[in-house]
Amino acid sequence: MDTQTILGIIVAAVAIYGAILSTLNFRAHHRDRRANIRMKVSTGFAVFGPELSDPQLQLEAVNAGERPVVLSSAGFKLTDGRSIALINPSTKTIPGLPHELLPHRSAMLAENMHDIAGSLLRGDVVGRVKLLGFFRDQENNEYLAKPYEFDINEWLPKAS
Repeated sequence: MDTQTILGIIVAAVAIYGAILSTLNFRAHHRDRRANIRMKVSTGFAVFGPELSDPQLQLEAVNAGERPVVLSSAGFKLTDGRSIALINPSTKTIPGLPHELLPHRSAMLAENMHDIAGSLLRGDVVGRVKLLGFFRDQENNEYLAKPYEFDINEWLPKAS
């Protein structure tokens, strides 16, 4: 192998290495600019000193990204597309919506399960349904939680 061939191979290897580094840098920069909101629906209670609230359906958003995201609305969607908006939830860890969710911070909204069941019943929804918790940001991106199975009949007030 002569010197010119070896130099050609070295130049090609350096060019490929540079292209790979440039691609990785571009992807890392682009990833940091995207919102990365992780969603979770769970059940729980609000605590007021020695008192507990009624059971609640809790919706939590965690900003796992590197940029703030302004959350503008939240609620639960049904599989048919209808939704329940959480306009004035009974419990919240933020002052209200819209709310700027800073990187590595979380926000939680919760509503009484009896109230959710009553709202669904008024919308002619009965039985077991799958609810998708959601937050929407001011850029109209929607972040969805995994489906939560909710039994409306279990949470309706019992007739005496």
